[in-house]
Amino acid sequence: MSTVPETQPHRPQSDEDRAAALRALLEADPPPMITQSIAAFRRDLPELLQKHRGWCVAYHGDQRLGLAKRETPLYQQCLARGLSRDEFVVCGIDPTALDPDDEIEATLDV
Repeated sequence: MSTVPETQPHRPQSDEDRAAALRALLEADPPPMITQSIAAFRRDLPELLQKHRGWCVAYHGDQRLGLAKRETPLYQQCLARGLSRDEFVVCGIDPTALDPDDEIEATLDV
């Protein structure tokens, strides 16, 4: 005789719970692989601007994973390699990309 585990009804998170989770994410240091990936992008940006201005690039640490005209294929490629969202970055190759005076915009699912 098999037993089916009891499932608890899904209880939506309250606004306060979501806000607390978002605050915790924003106050946390970025994952090391993201920091390393952003540093590699900044390092390579002058060369990328000369050859691929307006394109997008993906990094996993110091490794450049690919270039594409749009972000979506790069996200698909990274996820197909089994990378999680905290292991790679996809950036637009633009003269204002990662200007040191600008803040980095993060997309968070909370």
